[in-house]
Amino acid sequence: MKDMIFRTNKDGSLEFIGDFEYIYKNVLDPWDQSSPEGSMMAAFYSLSRKETVDFLSDKCPPRSLICEVGCGTGYLTNQLYSAFGEGSVLGCDISKTAIDIAAKKFSHIQFFEHNILMNPLPLTVDVVCLSNILWYVMHDMENLVKNITQSLNKSGSIVIHNALFKDNQKYMNDKVSSFGTMIQFMLDHFKDFINDDCMVESKYIRDKNIHHDWGIMRIKLVNL
Repeated sequence: MKDMIFRTNKDGSLEFIGDFEYIYKNVLDPWDQSSPEGSMMAAFYSLSRKETVDFLSDKCPPRSLICEVGCGTGYLTNQLYSAFGEGSVLGCDISKTAIDIAAKKFSHIQFFEHNILMNPLPLTVDVVCLSNILWYVMHDMENLVKNITQSLNKSGSIVIHNALFKDNQKYMNDKVSSFGTMIQFMLDHFKDFINDDCMVESKYIRDKNIHHDWGIMRIKLVNL
């Protein structure tokens, strides 16, 4: 995956490349989502997915329509489907290959190819969920905010679930270097769609046996 997602420049800085279609075409399991039980990645996914599903189940009203943007091969989407039921969860990704794989694995869920930085979703939903894709969209927050807000029903929510490096992360660490700065970063960019009564809920998780921390936050947007 070298130089396909990020490229290291001569000065040591990271440049976002984002060739996700190449990755999914050429790497069987690029994010180790199907890691064998007992591995560190399997432990990370097991705990983080459960926390995300529990968080959404607790925060989202009944009959909410949720779309996971950047769903990859659909593992979290499927767990959300199991929790929320038929017709309540959709998944989309920029990679056609990823969507084809997800649709074969989880044929009971509607998946579709979509680039959220280019256009709003083709239908309005109650919740847009971004799971572990913040690093891939934060270079174009203007379009992300515009297209997400146009994709949400009135008083819809954005939910961000993202892994955080325990050691110093190198990409855009002047903007997001901790869970607290991640929250502030998102609030700053969605400020036109919140007011003094804005509901922000969050949870930070650290497990000493896993190489990433992670955080989950929900912003209920009221000025759509």
